[in-house]
Amino acid sequence: MVVRFDLGRSATDLVLVTKVNGRDWHVFRQFKPLLRRLAQQILVRGPSNIRNTVDAALGGPVITLFSAVVTLAAVMLSALALMYCLQALLAILPMRGVVAPVRAEGERGRVGIVVPAHNESAGIGALLAMLREQLREGDRLIVVADNCTDDTAAVARSFGATVLEREHETERGKGYALDHGVRFLERDPPEIVVFLDADSLIEKDTLSVLAETCHRLGRPVQAKYLMTPQAGSRIDAPVACFGLLVKNHVRLLGLRKLGVPSHITGSGFACPWGVIRDVELANGHLAEDKKLGLDLTVAGYPPYYCEDAAVWSDVPYTAKGTRTQRDRWERGHLSLVRAAPRYMLEAFRHRDAGLFLLAIDTAVPPMFLLIFVLAITALVALPIALFGGAILPFWIASLTLCLVLLSTVAIWWMLGRSLLPVRSLPGLLPFVASKIAIYAGGALRSSAGQWIRTDRSKGEN
Repeated sequence: MVVRFDLGRSATDLVLVTKVNGRDWHVFRQFKPLLRRLAQQILVRGPSNIRNTVDAALGGPVITLFSAVVTLAAVMLSALALMYCLQALLAILPMRGVVAPVRAEGERGRVGIVVPAHNESAGIGALLAMLREQLREGDRLIVVADNCTDDTAAVARSFGATVLEREHETERGKGYALDHGVRFLERDPPEIVVFLDADSLIEKDTLSVLAETCHRLGRPVQAKYLMTPQAGSRIDAPVACFGLLVKNHVRLLGLRKLGVPSHITGSGFACPWGVIRDVELANGHLAEDKKLGLDLTVAGYPPYYCEDAAVWSDVPYTAKGTRTQRDRWERGHLSLVRAAPRYMLEAFRHRDAGLFLLAIDTAVPPMFLLIFVLAITALVALPIALFGGAILPFWIASLTLCLVLLSTVAIWWMLGRSLLPVRSLPGLLPFVASKIAIYAGGALRSSAGQWIRTDRSKGEN
């Protein structure tokens, strides 16, 4: 949607034009009649009662209506923001009685590792080399080369992986590749299945920690999945890495301390075979990972967050790779926000408090978007209050914004300073600008049914 203002012969001949699907829709042909009526009402009534003056000029209780709408928006945003603040508080403060499960050394059974890959020949070798060192007898390493046009399959075979080459004109995407790998494992099923993205890297004991924790708990387990800046990467790369730290570690740790299931965050996910074999993975959803976590919780298999198992990937080096990744993440998150009420209803039906809180967390906007929307709400509420509307939405939005900012600064101070040092803080401006550009460019459009690969090559930045 594009909005522009056109000036006519005089300053009051203002036309507001909104372009929707290539067609111009004239919202106000002219403001002159509106301004004339408003001026007449001020002369008749005087400036002492601005609210009634504006209502009379516009032909109805407009200020009252706007005030009610903004109040509702402020209350809903504040509820979501308080969830964010609670997660932050629980994550950064030690809590007695909250203990991570003790690892059971050696007890994990056979593991099948499924690595979906689409044109990842340049980077998949690093992950496969790490995995090969952590495999035990009976483990199987499966690479699904999905709709590849490069030599991903050949590279994977050179590291001893079993390679499944898949081609399909319409069913394209990570979910279909995962499902293809699981269906292959049905011939000789392992006890545990671990999923890792082809462009990710792991610590030397990640596979054992994931598999052993999953085996002991008998439920899905999500590793800590973060990003690290590359040398010479974009100025806003540390900011993006800090944002992912908040999303994939701080908030998940807060959920765990609340006794709430974890989201699935993409790479580094383990699941018992008896659970994953019956899950419908074949879909092209932009946020297939989070959707999987919610669906598993509905089915009675709530995922657990294990921060001792570390998985990471390099932040995209090029501007193109950065835009692709952020665009996919934002649109995927927004698609799940629309589905959150359905999962809340499921929680009521199953009387599952954990699922309900997980659904609420799904509706919480990403950190920077949450701050931005709260600021806009406060800015909109202020003139409404000045024109006679309620002052309550302004105070709600403003105080909540302060709490969110304080929580974010506390997270940065306690956990994020090494990832986002003070010298990197100027990167906030280009990062926020890129986020605004994503939403202005149509973050709600769908790209289901296709691979959206993040380019991590060190091309021209």
